[in-house]
Amino acid sequence: MITPAPQKPTHIFEGRVLKNAVEIIHHTGLLKNEVVKLSIDDVKQNGCIVLQIQPVSGTYPKAFRKAPVILSGKARELIDEHIKYLQDNDLSIFPKSPLFPVTKTKERYEETKLWSSLSNYCIYNNYERNREAGIQKLCWELSKNGIAKQQIIDAAHQFSRYSNIKRTEKLVEEGVSKDPKAYERDYLNSYEAAQRLISIREWSTDKLNQCLSRLQLSLDPLLSRDQKTIINIISKVLKKSKREILIKDKSLVIQEVTETRISPAMIKKRRQKKFN
Repeated sequence: MITPAPQKPTHIFEGRVLKNAVEIIHHTGLLKNEVVKLSIDDVKQNGCIVLQIQPVSGTYPKAFRKAPVILSGKARELIDEHIKYLQDNDLSIFPKSPLFPVTKTKERYEETKLWSSLSNYCIYNNYERNREAGIQKLCWELSKNGIAKQQIIDAAHQFSRYSNIKRTEKLVEEGVSKDPKAYERDYLNSYEAAQRLISIREWSTDKLNQCLSRLQLSLDPLLSRDQKTIINIISKVLKKSKREILIKDKSLVIQEVTETRISPAMIKKRRQKKFN
């Protein structure tokens, strides 16, 4: 009697599909609505991965241009490998099947569910920041190949499809100034320093200052938006113990949260309710 091979848990398949999605987004600049709506026949026709993905149906966010996605050789390779993974694991690859399905139901994701799930697999904990990192990587590679600045801006703008060229130019400046792999290591080091801080059991002044100093050093090379992301993650965890972390006089400090904070609008609303 032949014993059937053990089946992998569904969450393992789902994790792989989401990791594939994050990497493909990084190399293609796919927008949120595209990740949800893309079907197999949008990216594979006559047995080959297409050279460019046409805009999907429906409205696009105001900040973006509705333009085709031109695929690099690497992007086409990743999409091809992803479709083979779906096929090898009995997930549908019929023309109208979703490119990134929910593995349990084999249906399309709901948008909000997909974004929260994808964020768990993004190094920068955010879908759009992951897209930005892909744009910066493109800029770095082009600059190392001696491509002129204006050509880099044009290529990055086509990749990003931002409606505002200034937004692209900012990412180009960031992208050509630092190796994205080195920046990614800096971010992960900062994240590791943040985890050390969170794991402190005894809040002695010496240990706290030591951890804050280490975190400060690791945050210094990061862009302000990534510093803010890590600080927000720490504060979210610390709030359970009525503490929060913030930058004060350019230094990191932990402060106790002892009072209930009410916005000016809420105070005004309460006064009106009291006198009515």
